[in-house]
Amino acid sequence: MLKKRADADLDKLIDEDVAAEVKSLDVMLLHRCIIPRGWLGDRATELDDSHIRYVKDAAEALRLVSNGEAGAAFLLNPTRIEQVCRVAKLGLRMPHKSTYFYPKVATGLVMRDLKSLD
Repeated sequence: MLKKRADADLDKLIDEDVAAEVKSLDVMLLHRCIIPRGWLGDRATELDDSHIRYVKDAAEALRLVSNGEAGAAFLLNPTRIEQVCRVAKLGLRMPHKSTYFYPKVATGLVMRDLKSLD
């Protein structure tokens, strides 16, 4: 189990020019600190789907490791809606695979005519 130390300096851990609101996300620490430096050693591998799988269910992740289909599982705290809102208000993008909302819109853009609410 890994836990970020309270005195950890995110500016030193994540050496890129990234807003503090994004640096503080658990998924950012995984993608920029753990995977490239301590786990895989190759940042290019991070987004290679043949090496990394993303599942929404912790039991599924643990099952994949237990039966040898995966070498490790990283269970992250869910991104809070407040974090998403702070990043959005700054006009920034969330990191890859940082959000999961349910129910999901099947496909496309959903629009609602607010005039119909009168």
